Amino acid sequence: MLCIGMAAPALFCWDAQPAVEQRLRTELARSPDSFDANFRLGEFYVQKGKISAAIPLLEKACRLRPDQDACGHDLALAYLETGKLGQARREIEARIARKDSADLRNLLGAVEEKAGRLREAALAYEAAARLDPSEKNLFDLGNFLVSHNAAGEALKVLQFAAERFPRSAQIKVATGVAHYALGSYADAVAALCEAIDLDPKDPRPMPFLEKMYNIAPGMEPEVARRMERFVALYPENASAQLFYGLGLLRLAEAGDTSVDLRLVEESLKKSARLNPLQAEPRYQLGVLFERQGRLEEAAHEFEAAARLKPDSDKTYYRLGRLYSRMGMGEKARQAMARYKELHKDPP
Repeated sequence: MLCIGMAAPALFCWDAQPAVEQRLRTELARSPDSFDANFRLGEFYVQKGKISAAIPLLEKACRLRPDQDACGHDLALAYLETGKLGQARREIEARIARKDSADLRNLLGAVEEKAGRLREAALAYEAAARLDPSEKNLFDLGNFLVSHNAAGEALKVLQFAAERFPRSAQIKVATGVAHYALGSYADAVAALCEAIDLDPKDPRPMPFLEKMYNIAPGMEPEVARRMERFVALYPENASAQLFYGLGLLRLAEAGDTSVDLRLVEESLKKSARLNPLQAEPRYQLGVLFERQGRLEEAAHEFEAAARLKPDSDKTYYRLGRLYSRMGMGEKARQAMARYKELHKDPP
């Protein structure tokens, strides 16, 4: 269970049970001017996700004990989560004036980023990382820089972070994204593969990897091996099955004759079954069947993909070509007309 506030005692990480809430409310009614009673109930509401209910309690607790940094931090975080950015900024700056800390600087960075004050956010994140070059602070700075078109600077931060925290999967993921933004695609794929090796159960690298590796020639076997491991860990994950099927398909396209296309078909079908509202597995099945000369099956899959995602130009383009091959002239004309309505650039 997530506890808000790095300095908050562990006892605030409770399951949201009515009996606990009633006891805390009773304590507050008995001692309405007690810091502990206000803070405990406020933290309880934070844990339940009732941030708006928590704020007045945390505000009162902070007025009663302005020296309690954990209370001020959590109040500012509650303001941030409810979009009260001005109040969050004032609370944090007041705390910094009394006692500066990396936690407060990092939180200020999040406030300024959400407010769109990017220069101020960058300075705050950098200050946090300088005060305490922890994994979180370095990651947050690097991630901010990547997200705001400063991938070169981000890569420097993340490479420094990787030296300090060589077992950090999230640092590797961010490093991969930075390499990708800089056009270093092979380095991007290598970093993402390292992230998977560090934490095979973490699904976060997989969507990035699936998008990136097909533009890094020669990396297909490395990627396919990790996708196989990933799908073994998450056999009922629709995205995992999709990525695995696509990985095998692209490996076959790269010239690997050992790939069993029946396994590609099986993975794509399983992805479609696990998430029947997702168009991509149906589209990819259409691509596979068309290449195998199974034209009627391909048309069926492309038609299903078009129903699920009617604004997909690539699906109508494939359908138009396929209908033409099958001698279905009117359907081909209609599909290509729809493609032209949707498409802006050459396929």
